[in-house]
Amino acid sequence: MNESIKIKDKFVDSTGVVHNKELLSVILEELNKDKIYNSGTNSSGSWIKWENGIMICFGKKTFENVDVRNHWGNVFETADKFNFGSFPQEFTDTPSVGFNQIEGGTVYLEAPGTTSTRIADTWFMSPVERSNNTITFTYFAIGFWEQR
Repeated sequence: MNESIKIKDKFVDSTGVVHNKELLSVILEELNKDKIYNSGTNSSGSWIKWENGIMICFGKKTFENVDVRNHWGNVFETADKFNFGSFPQEFTDTPSVGFNQIEGGTVYLEAPGTTSTRIADTWFMSPVERSNNTITFTYFAIGFWEQR
């Protein structure tokens, strides 16, 4: 009785020594796609690129003297946008990004405006008026550095 194993879109016969070489070859080929291609850090943050084209970027940004005092409906917002800067490496398209506030009074990002190169360019909003805050966020972005 033949036994086949499906790996991604390939079916490989798993019986016999000759076929096991083929199975091992396919498994190694698929694992190789998930190896880290490179990683690094620069003034914008850190990145990890995998050979399969996926990239994760992450970093931290601090803003000082932030005033969240302009009424906007039932909340307050900043008068100006705050620019988080560029990702440490460029994505091929807009990545999925998560933000985590780690310092300062509760504020939220309003329409971050993320692109393949820009982390965020946004107003801050808060349920209460805030003055002269120091606010620190970490970010985590996942997307592709290379289309496969």
